[in-house]
Amino acid sequence: EKPVVLDLACGPGRIAKDIYPVHRGYALDASADMLTQARHALSREWKIKQIDVFSSRFPIMLKPKSIDVITSFRFIRHLRAKEREELYPKLRRILKPQGYLILDVLNSHTTRLLRLFGKHRNVYDELYDTAKFVQEMKRAGFTVLSLSPAVKHVFLQGAISKMTENTRLHGLGLFFVKFIENLPGSQPWEWVAVCRKG
Repeated sequence: EKPVVLDLACGPGRIAKDIYPVHRGYALDASADMLTQARHALSREWKIKQIDVFSSRFPIMLKPKSIDVITSFRFIRHLRAKEREELYPKLRRILKPQGYLILDVLNSHTTRLLRLFGKHRNVYDELYDTAKFVQEMKRAGFTVLSLSPAVKHVFLQGAISKMTENTRLHGLGLFFVKFIENLPGSQPWEWVAVCRKG
């Protein structure tokens, strides 16, 4: 059976466009400009709506226990603790029993090192180790099923990207970045978390 999916803070639809098949999809964002791009990227199964998730309209616009999967990338990590505590119950309300929340989680170890080089300083990001994230999700009523590492060798991959961007070697650089991602690593830049309501 095809799932009902909500992509929260969908931006231009870069994540939602690769989620298929879906019975129905909801792509929500506060930015009209982002949603204009999403309309071009997404198929007709997706309903695209402009909404602030902290307004009274969300999640009332969606029926309780109506969503199978919620995805949210580059959004929840920008929220302060109080905002996350306000958001999680709203997400639980619209998720079906045993529904899934999938989101990105920044690794505190690598992100703090990146900030020493001037990266990720101008925007707030909540940083985690795996234990801290699991505990936060448990308090919010979710079980963390998996934490999949992404950008496993961020410093090497970043250096290759920087050296080859805007050059004839850009394609080769991308090849090596993808190849290196397949090698084992203990401190990725982030994890993709799959959490289950319950």
